[in-house]
Amino acid sequence: MAHTFLSLDTSLIPNETKANIPSYSQGYFSNDGNRLLIDGYNENRELVHPQETFDAWLQWSLDVKDIQKELIDSAIEYTKEEFDIEKLDVSSIWYTPPVEDHL
Repeated sequence: MAHTFLSLDTSLIPNETKANIPSYSQGYFSNDGNRLLIDGYNENRELVHPQETFDAWLQWSLDVKDIQKELIDSAIEYTKEEFDIEKLDVSSIWYTPPVEDHL
């Protein structure tokens, strides 16, 4: 399996992170704001999203490992091909309208 992406449930991410970590707000969010897309697993099924990012996001949490596990366990995993299909589906929270060619 090729590199994958994970769609995280943003309700599991502390409000302090949303308010205080600038890189969080620069993430790739679903149209409804309820999911955040991050790098997922490589071909060896190793999580490639930097641990430092999770540590920064969860620094206000008492149970960092448990919350990180819940984030990962509840994530929706996509391959690039699957995500590309999601972006074309008008009923998907990831829908991205095609760019019209104005030649």
